[in-house]
Amino acid sequence: MDERYIVIGTSQATLECIRALLDSKKSIVGLFSLPKEKLPNNSKDLSYCQKEYGIPYFEVEDLNSASSEETIAELNPDYIISTWPKIISKKIISIPKKLIGTHPTPLPFNKGRHPLHWMIVLGIPNSVVTFFEMDEGVDSGKILLQIPFQIGLRQIHDLVIIMNKAIYDGVVKLVRILETNPDFPGSLQNHSEGNYWRTRTEDDVTLDPRMTASMIKRIVRSFSSPYPNANLYYKQNLYIKIEHAEEIDETELPPNWQSLEHGQVLCVTNTFLDLKVDGSVVRLFYINQIEEILKDVKRIHPPTYYLR
Repeated sequence: MDERYIVIGTSQATLECIRALLDSKKSIVGLFSLPKEKLPNNSKDLSYCQKEYGIPYFEVEDLNSASSEETIAELNPDYIISTWPKIISKKIISIPKKLIGTHPTPLPFNKGRHPLHWMIVLGIPNSVVTFFEMDEGVDSGKILLQIPFQIGLRQIHDLVIIMNKAIYDGVVKLVRILETNPDFPGSLQNHSEGNYWRTRTEDDVTLDPRMTASMIKRIVRSFSSPYPNANLYYKQNLYIKIEHAEEIDETELPPNWQSLEHGQVLCVTNTFLDLKVDGSVVRLFYINQIEEILKDVKRIHPPTYYLR
């Protein structure tokens, strides 16, 4: 039987699902994405897939609308693979045999929003991409497959590449499972275990000189390009964007560096500033050349000081 697949999503991960299905010689009867003006950070324009691969392409503002539901039902998919960034309704979930979701954590642990960002900030060294049968809950359906990947000390851009490779490998493996057993049941999650991560905000990517160098580096890595970068406030309601952070070796610091208070600025150049933080000094690299803006800044206070 030639199973009919629909892919829904907005990112490179969506494209990896498409490539895995095409390489597995599967029929993709539809690709659904958001209009360009509605795409979230780190999205990809997938419209070229219609010309490149002959996949019918649909842009919908609301996947759960009656018109989207009708279009999906008419396409008569056996399976839908989702990297969709929004909640999907019960009506859409009920159309295929399985609507397969993806989440880059070992469900039932670490459900919720912004998982890659959280894993970098929390210093989690390894994870898995979980493929699961979606239900009405959030990341709560039966687990179909888990593919491991390493996090390490990667910037988020590099981590996304590693995760996407795991997604590709997982889709290839999963379609083989479904070929053999179209009603593959998977395994129930233990809902007495696990946790949910909240949505991250600007406050989560705002640096504070009272933080350790380790925490600052993790925050910066978690929101580096293609995301808008971490914030460092230096004046009332004004901040600069930090794209990279390094801890300076103690041998390169002045003899009295440990006596300096949190937020003391040791050096400012066109590309970076050196800042005393908790237990060390960090070198913070900014996006634009802004030495002139910072030349008179001697101290960086905690962000609340600038937001009163």
